[in-house]
Amino acid sequence: MNPVAGAGYPTQEELAQTLQPFLEKQAAEKAELEARIEQLHWERNCCISLIAQMAECLKLTIGLGADPKEPEWPVVFLELPSGQVSWHVPMSEIDNFSFLGAYFYGWDGHTTEEKYDRVLNSDLIPELYYAPCS
Repeated sequence: MNPVAGAGYPTQEELAQTLQPFLEKQAAEKAELEARIEQLHWERNCCISLIAQMAECLKLTIGLGADPKEPEWPVVFLELPSGQVSWHVPMSEIDNFSFLGAYFYGWDGHTTEEKYDRVLNSDLIPELYYAPCS
């Protein structure tokens, strides 16, 4: 017997009915956020593909490698004058990187912070002005 039944407390069914609209709204918002995140990842990966194409034009060392901890996620490795940078890309978008060869040198242990510090300090601007891409 429920000691609170009839004591002015809602039943479990009444609570479920009260919460249902809130839960449905939360689920819809979550789905919307997940779709937006997926779109942002796709846009990021398009930019990485462009970076890879530009890196090849500049004759920088670049290629696809593997992460032993996440073998289902290929890794784009790029050697900048400031050091190695890399990005995991989903297998579903690997066709956007089909022009890349293999990268055999392995990950140098850089952190995300180090990666973007290297990107911002790559000193590639002079090369970009004089790089014939053919």
